[in-house]
This record gives sequence, C-alpha cells and structure tokens, in this order.
Amino acid sequence: MNAQPSESLTKLRPLHKWHEQHVRHGGSVFPTYASLKWFVRQRREDLLASGAFIPGKGGRPNLVTPQFGDAVYKILFKGITPE
Repeated sequence: MNAQPSESLTKLRPLHKWHEQHVRHGGSVFPTYASLKWFVRQRREDLLASGAFIPGKGGRPNLVTPQFGDAVYKILFKGITPE
C-alpha cells in the first residue's frame, strides 16, 4: 500500500521545532523553550480549543499546526480591548 499523507498532516510539527523557528525569526514572546512549555501548561484548554495544538502522549512530542502562532496571539490578547 502506497498511501500519500494528507497535506494537513505534513504541516504538523513538534512544539520544540516551532520554538526554534520563533527564536530564529526574532521572536521574543517565548525567549526559552521552558517559557513556551509553561504557557502551554497554563493555557492548554484554550490551545486545544483553538485546534492548533495536539498534545503528545507517552514519548510522542506535542504537535502544532501552522495556525499555532495566531492561536497564541489571540490567547495572549483575549479580553484586552483597545483604548
């Protein structure tokens, strides 16, 4: 059987890879991987509801979709209204 993975599945990446790219592109919201993991622990339910976060089980890493950064932004600024 020679099944091709769906395009959506090929866009998933481990959380640590997302953080590496975040830092490489000058991101400063999560200066360390530990700070990102803390955020994920604190806002797990919001991230799950966004559909941009898939928690790992056992030895499998947490995975994120390309929309993860947008989901984080929305969570960080939830409830904040411009003056």
